[in-house]
Amino acid sequence: SKAEKARFVQQAEVLRNSMVGSRAPSLPYTTRDGRAGDLQNDSAEVVIVFFNDPDCSSCNMARIRLDADVSMTELVNEGTVKVVAITLAEPDEEWKKAVEGYPANWIVGAAPDADLSIDLRAGTPDFYILGRHNIIRYKHLNADQVLDVARQLKKR
Repeated sequence: SKAEKARFVQQAEVLRNSMVGSRAPSLPYTTRDGRAGDLQNDSAEVVIVFFNDPDCSSCNMARIRLDADVSMTELVNEGTVKVVAITLAEPDEEWKKAVEGYPANWIVGAAPDADLSIDLRAGTPDFYILGRHNIIRYKHLNADQVLDVARQLKKR
């Protein structure tokens, strides 16, 4: 049917947008202070995109592990790495309260329709790592894999 075909076309587009080696798609979000942002405008040598849910215990553990890691903290503080934590939620007061404990040096955003632009079938937590010019280098990583990448970056 037309509806089924449209659904498959949308899924194919999302997968195309999320291919390793391609540029990350536009992903508008609202920050916790109400400003508009877009993943395509978040540039650093490395951008770690952390798709999460503040109510998810695995997400909270991943957040704590990244924030507590010495290599990751140094990379973020020196500007080599930027962490963008995206929640698929409305940027309302409830969401703002839920993300209060996220690190101040991370960009924290709400993008309720993120799954319409990027492949998030892995659920949360889910990490993408973008290189220069927002090229997707890795996708569907877990916290251990992200921390391994951070340690490799520190060795350089």
